[in-house]
Amino acid sequence: MYAVAMHAQTKLVADAAREPAGSVRARRRLRALAVVAFLVAAGASLIDAALTPGAPALLRKALLLILIGIVLVVAVRRLGRGVVPPAVAAPAALLDPLTGLPGLPLLEERLQRAITESTRDGRRVALILVDLDHFRRVNEAFGRELGDEVLRRLGRRIRGLLRDVDTVARVPGDEFALLARVGDRAEAELIVAKVMGGLAEPCELLGTQLAVHFDVGLALFPDHARDPRTLLQHAEVALDRAKESPERFAAYSPAEEADTGPDRLALLADLPAAVQRGELRLVYQPKRDLHAPGREAFEAFMRWQHPVYGELEPMRFLPLAEQTGMITALTHWALDEALRVLAAAQAGAPERALEIAVNLSVRALDDPTLAAWLAAR
Repeated sequence: MYAVAMHAQTKLVADAAREPAGSVRARRRLRALAVVAFLVAAGASLIDAALTPGAPALLRKALLLILIGIVLVVAVRRLGRGVVPPAVAAPAALLDPLTGLPGLPLLEERLQRAITESTRDGRRVALILVDLDHFRRVNEAFGRELGDEVLRRLGRRIRGLLRDVDTVARVPGDEFALLARVGDRAEAELIVAKVMGGLAEPCELLGTQLAVHFDVGLALFPDHARDPRTLLQHAEVALDRAKESPERFAAYSPAEEADTGPDRLALLADLPAAVQRGELRLVYQPKRDLHAPGREAFEAFMRWQHPVYGELEPMRFLPLAEQTGMITALTHWALDEALRVLAAAQAGAPERALEIAVNLSVRALDDPTLAAWLAAR
């Protein structure tokens, strides 16, 4: 018993030395070390008493029972190393009923825990949001039941791409959230690349190879936020930027901070009335075709003359319009205005071949009523 306790004491000293000073694990190791030190002293005294000539048989039996107990404890601990601790197993109420993945409340809980641990050891927390683009089309084409099956498959696919210690959660809408503790941004972007590569593989459904379109946003603790709520908000901002990017991926940038502040809320509130108040206008950039010198073409760009913030360029308010559904009204206004200007210019100079190009967002092109609306103009 003395030898076993001494071996355990030596191992605990070595393990405690490897842990960061003041960390939770180091404190646990030191507490265990104190217990082992007590066992060493008590065990040595007990052995000496039991081996003394004429020692009572009861004392020898007590020593035997203690040795058996030590063997059982060691065996149970070794067997238990492969079992998930009760604290890790999530209650069913915190899981998404469709995919079986953690839901938003459990994600927030684990995010807080990860931030607390990273505050101690200096590592980063990567929060990655994955949004499935236009997933309603899958439901419309195949039905809700098969659409749910696609979500389950994609959830399992993402889960299989990450480490066991990472979290994959399903958050409201057609989004997944990935939570991982990393050393630096480069490691987080490697995870992003792995996930994007995995999701790029088609999903087979009823014999059809279904291509899944997605956007990915990344935010890091402590680089981009110091608390869970702000980190989630900044990951959403990055996701919005990803929808505008050809790479379909964006990491949060502090330069985008203004779009998450009070002025963003003000723009959201004022945008619906901007058309009625006449605050929108189009500016036109000439385009020349060197191979057709008689052709006159222009590209239209929208501006918003806000009563408080002055003239705003499209990137300040069109993403908000897409998020709130206002993009349809703005698209209709822009097309009407461009057609009005074109008709007036053409009437004044019928001999001129004039063209005006109007940029449409992807979401506007997805509008099934757009073609009929244009045909009626």
